Amino acid sequence: MKNLKTILFAILLFTISANAQITKGNWLVGGTGNFTSYESKYKNNGTEVTNKGVGINFTPNLGYFFINKLVAGTSVSIGYTKPKNADN
Repeated sequence: MKNLKTILFAILLFTISANAQITKGNWLVGGTGNFTSYESKYKNNGTEVTNKGVGINFTPNLGYFFINKLVAGTSVSIGYTKPKNADN
């Protein structure tokens, strides 16, 4: 049942994007974002060292259709990483 819901949701998303307006005068707005939490362990001269931290990244994008099916735009990435017990 869970797989069926996932497939139906994916079909819905692809259907929505297939009907996008790509004609002159329209704006294209979008972006991506993620959150990362990490932990790694290794041995250094017989001592176990643990690294932990978090990271956040956001990449918005914006474009304008000058003619049909041709867009010009920009994208910028904004990120932050903070290792635990260390200066950033």
